[in-house]
Amino acid sequence: MTDFPELRLDRLIHAPLGRVWAAWTTPAGLRAWWWNHWPETQIAADVVVGGRYRFAAPHVGIVVSGEYLTVDEPHRLSFTWRWEDADGVQEGEIVDVTFMAVAQGTRVTIVHRGPWRKASAAGDYRQGWTFVLDALGAHTADDERPGNQSVAGP
Repeated sequence: MTDFPELRLDRLIHAPLGRVWAAWTTPAGLRAWWWNHWPETQIAADVVVGGRYRFAAPHVGIVVSGEYLTVDEPHRLSFTWRWEDADGVQEGEIVDVTFMAVAQGTRVTIVHRGPWRKASAAGDYRQGWTFVLDALGAHTADDERPGNQSVAGP
């Protein structure tokens, strides 16, 4: 791969693999949890290899966009990550997301790599990914199961 720094998060989502996959790979599924706390968030996603995605929150001035590199249903997504905010544009990042069915639901693992301009980028992304994974867990959770929980992450 590369020698870029990486952030790794593992999360147990108390929902079946198919439900979690659909939440990540359909525009309607993504709209239900990704930045859904901000008004007028715009979600576009063509989840095929070479397809593009764009998530914009004009209310707070942020956009993330990129291209899908791997779509291996229902186990793996890989995509480029281009972040835009008031500080400018950060390109050249890659995100890998894997999904594994486990007895309690689905284990989601995110590995985010990039040539980050600031040393604080990994911490900032950890906070952001934790927030969206919490929203994913709340959206997909089985009613009978306890809340979702973090299970690891260096």
